Amino acid sequence: MSKRVLFIDHAVSQRDDRGSAYLKTRGHQVTWVRPAGGESLPALGEHDALVVYGGAEMLSSDLDSPAFPHLRVEVDYIGRWLAADKPYLGICLGSQLMATALGAKVGPLPDKRYELGFVRILPTGVDESFMSEPLHMYQWHQEGWELPRGAEHLATGPDFKNQAMRHGRHAYGLQFHPEVAPPTFQRWLDEVPDACTRLGAQSREKQVEDARLHDERMRLWFEGFLDRWLAD
Repeated sequence: MSKRVLFIDHAVSQRDDRGSAYLKTRGHQVTWVRPAGGESLPALGEHDALVVYGGAEMLSSDLDSPAFPHLRVEVDYIGRWLAADKPYLGICLGSQLMATALGAKVGPLPDKRYELGFVRILPTGVDESFMSEPLHMYQWHQEGWELPRGAEHLATGPDFKNQAMRHGRHAYGLQFHPEVAPPTFQRWLDEVPDACTRLGAQSREKQVEDARLHDERMRLWFEGFLDRWLAD
């Protein structure tokens, strides 16, 4: 059955993600909104599922900053969406906004290191249908979230231990970026020239080589996840 899926975007560059592209091929209706650009969020009943993507905002410092009024608007909207137990997917910043809406803390590691590049993620064993084996997933973030009360811990990593969670039946938060194909992350690296010099970041050469090794499995996992997520 076709679903109406709302995507909240924070980036200013083109929307070339593999998530919305795949959902369109499956017959779902995709709508984009960018509250950071002044666009209003629709009523909850207008869509069947919500995807909230990443962005450069840092919730530990930006959440209540007058420079980022959209963040509190999104937290409130996400909280009402989760309370309605409707399908939700938060990726990177989207997972951090989900955690915030559920009352959990978001912030950096003590040494402020990044995860930037492909990182091996391990399933916790809570739900094998979510992830049945370790996978390398693309990462780009400095902040992570504590597990909210009542959420299930689905995947973990070497530095940021909380990599995936589920709350209720249909709400998922992913700290990693399975929606990002190699041309997209290479464009991000072009747009942020100092990215690979940051603490914890992998070199551009390693990221490109790792993409050859791991991107196809990441893509297949993500497409399977999206199908299962919207199956009900």
